[in-house]
Amino acid sequence: MLTGLGHDKVHLVGLSRGGFLSLNLASRCSDRLAGVIAVDPSGFAWIGARFILWSLVEVLRWTLPAAILRRIAAGDPAVRHTFRRLLVAGFRYRASLPPQHLFTDDELRAIDVPTHVLLGERSNILRSHEVVTRLEQLNPRISTEVVPGAGHIPTLEVPDLVTARILDLAGKTA
Repeated sequence: MLTGLGHDKVHLVGLSRGGFLSLNLASRCSDRLAGVIAVDPSGFAWIGARFILWSLVEVLRWTLPAAILRRIAAGDPAVRHTFRRLLVAGFRYRASLPPQHLFTDDELRAIDVPTHVLLGERSNILRSHEVVTRLEQLNPRISTEVVPGAGHIPTLEVPDLVTARILDLAGKTA
């Protein structure tokens, strides 16, 4: 498919499970990848009740009027309201996800493309500073960054920062 589009290599950017999938592909077959940005990816800790509770609270927040949402959540309330319809529609879809997988040290060492892992300091799916320490010890090709005060969705909380990191990676590997 990439060849048909005229591209030999692509950059992957993924949030949460998408970040996990991007890192997973980079660890297994990176020959068609130019680089990866994983934003608060899963795969570093078991996801449990804490994440489920946070998800429910977050969904409820999205129903609040913009004036209230602006006071209690980072980012633009209009973006959350735009995604609200997609989120509600998503509840009607039954995903059949494989069991959770935690990255092994060997999988993380195998990543050989420019990779940046962007983590929320207050993530509820992983301990960001532990992930940074682990990645720094295992693979010098993976750069890391912890976003102060951000939670699991830096793309909503600090979209300009996430966009800048994506453009930085694309510029370095172009």
